[in-house]
Amino acid sequence: NGRAHSGGAIYSDPTMGMCGIVLGSTVITNNSPIVTNKDPLGYAGLLCLVSSGHNLIDNAAGTYDWTTTDQIGVSPHLKALRNNGGTTLTYALQADSPAIGTGGSTCPITDQRGFVRKHPCDAGAYEMSSTVYAPTVTPDAIENSF
Repeated sequence: NGRAHSGGAIYSDPTMGMCGIVLGSTVITNNSPIVTNKDPLGYAGLLCLVSSGHNLIDNAAGTYDWTTTDQIGVSPHLKALRNNGGTTLTYALQADSPAIGTGGSTCPITDQRGFVRKHPCDAGAYEMSSTVYAPTVTPDAIENSF
């Protein structure tokens, strides 16, 4: 992802009152500004970004304040964008991805595709070893929901 004037991954301009981006268990990769001397995360990395940990960011030039659980300057080893199940295209993790098992224990129940996450989960939107989420509905739950 590239952006001509600022960050390719995230853009937040504190001069416009847009601040307070929190990243946790997130993968940001292959993003860069098209113009030189701009950081790949835009103003977000300089002034507005807060890490809640367990992120994997391959190019975080110009940013700071990452936690000890963040992996900075590391390639996530992703497969090509494709249909891996679910309603949207995703980048699956390769078997050697450093994102596997490094997303912490406070991830959502399912990944982007609706597949159940394990704990510790994988960083990013894709859970490597997961099953389709199928909530159990009992007749009592249906009767008592009205």
